Amino acid sequence: MRLIHVKASQNHMATTFHFLVSCEVRRESAALATLYEGQRLVARLETELSEFLPSSPVFKLNHAIPGTRIRFSPHAFHLLQQAIYLGEQTRGAFDCLAKSKNKAAKLAVDPTTLEVWATGPGAQLSFGAIGKGYALDQVRGLLALSDFKDFLLSAGGSSVVLSGFAYPAEPWCWGWSWERERDEAVGLRFEHCSGAPLAIGISGIQEQGEHILGRRDPRTKSALFAGKTAAEADALSTALFVAGWDRQGWLSDPLRPEPALGVLETDGTVRWNRVFESLWGPAA
Repeated sequence: MRLIHVKASQNHMATTFHFLVSCEVRRESAALATLYEGQRLVARLETELSEFLPSSPVFKLNHAIPGTRIRFSPHAFHLLQQAIYLGEQTRGAFDCLAKSKNKAAKLAVDPTTLEVWATGPGAQLSFGAIGKGYALDQVRGLLALSDFKDFLLSAGGSSVVLSGFAYPAEPWCWGWSWERERDEAVGLRFEHCSGAPLAIGISGIQEQGEHILGRRDPRTKSALFAGKTAAEADALSTALFVAGWDRQGWLSDPLRPEPALGVLETDGTVRWNRVFESLWGPAA
């Protein structure tokens, strides 16, 4: 059985999305069609989740008078609910309102109408630390509907979804990078030998903006979370980056399997948990 790799790339959400599917030659056309559909979906999600496009409900909310109800799309509303839940779970270490000028400002929602409004001035909603992962989850769903099981999806390299194998008995490879030297990534390279579907999120000095850097644990240079969904991995790697290794207990949830966690500290110390080691071996 001859296998090939079908690829697609695009720039959206201020990053580059790379999609790679391993499949039989006879399914090449189906893979291409699915990936092109995924590209169109990511482009549409950008218009719904962006804080910079005037047509986006997020932009409208951020520029509206407090109390003005803005109707969100189903995708944007669902992601907001997920972001609020993850913020509560991490005690604010992940915060979709981190850019707000008024920290007392909150959002109110009406699930029956999908409307969202700010309760006070200065609220600034941003999906920057969760939106790209959410987009990967939607593309992953399209591949599952088309019965593709071997693929690697990436958004800027800091959000990755792995499933199956590159070729029979040949695992997908991925990297944990935390800085660049002369345009070369510096970090660690791993092979995903189990083939189990997994989403990886990486947050750190290389990825995050000043609104995160001002309140992060100063000992943390880069943080990694691997779990079920890419949206969760993006958000909770940010939470680990902000809170630091000592507060990793905030990321525990009895409703899901234990995640793989890793942290690089500013003194060069690398920390990882037993799930990380069971998947990829020691991180250092």
